[in-house]
Amino acid sequence: MALRVKEIVKMIESMAPKEYAMEWDNVGIQIGSENKEVKHILIALEINEDVLKMGEENGIDLIITHHPLLFKGLKSINFDTYQGSLLHRAIRDDLHIYSCHTNIDVAPEGLNQHMAEKIGLKNIEVMAVEDRKPYVKFAVYVPQDDVEKVADAISKGGGGVIGNYSHCTFRTAGKGTFLPGEGANPSIGEKGSMEYVDEVKLETIVPKKDLHRVIQQVKDAHPYEEVAFDVLSLENIDQRAGLGRRGVLEEPLLLSDWIKRLKDRLRIDSIKVSGNLDHRIQSVGILNGSGADYIPLAIQQGLDCFITGDVKYHDAQNAMDADLDILDIGHYESEIFFVDFLADFLEENLKEHNQGLEENEQIRIHRDRTLPNPFKTL
Repeated sequence: MALRVKEIVKMIESMAPKEYAMEWDNVGIQIGSENKEVKHILIALEINEDVLKMGEENGIDLIITHHPLLFKGLKSINFDTYQGSLLHRAIRDDLHIYSCHTNIDVAPEGLNQHMAEKIGLKNIEVMAVEDRKPYVKFAVYVPQDDVEKVADAISKGGGGVIGNYSHCTFRTAGKGTFLPGEGANPSIGEKGSMEYVDEVKLETIVPKKDLHRVIQQVKDAHPYEEVAFDVLSLENIDQRAGLGRRGVLEEPLLLSDWIKRLKDRLRIDSIKVSGNLDHRIQSVGILNGSGADYIPLAIQQGLDCFITGDVKYHDAQNAMDADLDILDIGHYESEIFFVDFLADFLEENLKEHNQGLEENEQIRIHRDRTLPNPFKTL
């Protein structure tokens, strides 16, 4: 059975929900339909003419990028502009485009986490726990004999998950009352007779995006004709998600030796350095893309070294005054790993779907690593 764009998106957003994206960002489907059938997927850092050409030549159905093609609202699409020509070409050639940007950066097992692990940090923690994932508190009233059945239904719908724990609930015993009226078809009691039932108030937490599914699962599992439940909005902070990661090296290293190791692990030729090469470091932070705004936080957290891209002169000067070493590896160099990271994730998640299918029926992942770095070191 063929998968559609919406099912590929569901895989990605199981790891990096859209709700994780920063307010200024624009993630999700950029061009196309969620009902498009998908056989070939291309992963790229961003959309340009070469990426679209690769899509056309390889029969690509869906292009997934890190950088969104559309950041702000469009007032017109002029085919004579560069962006307009890309949009025209993608639509003309039926190339559907989906972007996951800051949502995959901040996700607990997302790109920032991947980079922290890649450079060898231990005891990894989130640097900036600032993301809010919309939750609701869900409470439903259930006869005692049906509590486990309804609790399982909540879990099946996506509720009751806190960190690495599932089936998280709080239960309070009480007495439920109801008087079935004309037209009612009660599973307990009779029309016109007041009923008193030993019930349990079953409370849990549910991601807002999963609320409708949880309610439907509960209604299907609940014995009552009319199900009583409460929904309360929450502003809980997900402590596992946020921008940047910090950790420690297995042993202290001279900054000069750490730079050599970093260049080898990230396969880069040069790094802009602000700091003392003879400084012995152990606590390290990393933030993909443009992370200079988080230098004050790195200082506040007492880090020895902070790795990011797009650092300006005064940012580096402020870090130097605070004895924080800065390694500017470049915006491109810190984000190009998105391609292999997401491609590996999708290939793993598509194994079950592809198993047993003929090769020409399997969903294939293509990787575009050809996007050139706009900067050259001479």
